[in-house]
Amino acid sequence: MFLYRDDPFYFRRIIPVLDAEREAINRGNKIFYLYGCIDYTDQFGTKHRSGYARRFERTAHEGEDNLVFVTDPGYNYDRERTKDEGHDWDRPT
Repeated sequence: MFLYRDDPFYFRRIIPVLDAEREAINRGNKIFYLYGCIDYTDQFGTKHRSGYARRFERTAHEGEDNLVFVTDPGYNYDRERTKDEGHDWDRPT
C-alpha cells in the first residue's frame, strides 16, 4: 500500500469475544485491550515500526471515543526496525 502524507487508512476486523467475556467486560470484571503494530517504510527508505495500544472504556458517554490510549511505557511508539522485524527486507524501497 502507498499512502501520501495525511492520507487516511482504515482496517476493519471483527474480533470474536465470548458472551461471558463481554458480560465480564461490561460489568467491569475484565478489561479489554486492543494492541498491535504497523511496519512501514518512510520516504527516505528507513523501515519503521509503529505500535499502539487502546483500552475499552465502558463508561464512555454517547458520542465519546470508548477506546482510550494506554499510557504505560512501551505500548505507543514509532521507531526504526531492526533486521529481524518485518517481512519486507528483501523488497526494494
